Amino acid sequence: MNKIRKTIAIIIIICGITTAFYPLINSQQYSKSSADVIDDFDKLIKDNSSLGVSDIPGEEFSESKSLIDYDNLYNAMVRYNEDIFRTRSNRLIHSETEYASKCFNLSDFGINNDDMIGYITIPKIDIEIPIYLGANQLNMAKGAAHLSFTSLPLGTENSNVVISGHRGYWGIPFFLHLNDLVKGDDVYITNFWQRIRYRVSDIKILPPDGTSEIKIEKGKDLVTLLTCHPYPTNTQRLVVVCERDNE
Repeated sequence: MNKIRKTIAIIIIICGITTAFYPLINSQQYSKSSADVIDDFDKLIKDNSSLGVSDIPGEEFSESKSLIDYDNLYNAMVRYNEDIFRTRSNRLIHSETEYASKCFNLSDFGINNDDMIGYITIPKIDIEIPIYLGANQLNMAKGAAHLSFTSLPLGTENSNVVISGHRGYWGIPFFLHLNDLVKGDDVYITNFWQRIRYRVSDIKILPPDGTSEIKIEKGKDLVTLLTCHPYPTNTQRLVVVCERDNE
């Protein structure tokens, strides 16, 4: 009987230690896997089109021939953004199913990278994570997610790219420290063509159904970051609006 009790006690201790350290281990594993995914994204661009990611934020990549149909991809994304602007589409506030589904099929253009459209870098809170098409549970467990029926990240006027992220997920920070940002902080978006610098221009706390305030502003190139608030009760939404820095 004593041996059984000792065995149970050891199992309980091991389970407790594992539970305590799991978030840290999971976070470290994610950091490595996320860095690998981003490296693969950069390599995809470089190998297929000799587009090297610039070390200078905002500097466009060099042009060359590509095995990937970048021209048609770009044109299709431009048409999508123009349609979003023209129709003032904002259906994400009405249907979770719609904004969770991807709005674009990258494989049609020769890109097979698990629907990764780019990545976001926020130096102040030390994050660099992939952006996936469609704000569904699977994608948000892997990184940030682009909400369908909002603009695609092209760096063009008359657009507002809405990117959602968890306020922490099984030890992975994601947008956990988004509340530390203030006006003027840098946010970078890297897509298939360039790395674009934005600056935080506004910060809002909204009710869960208050996302109707997220709008395209004529003549502006905006990125809106969206997460739950306050942590960990998550009864509201934290909205960080960023505007392209053209300096």
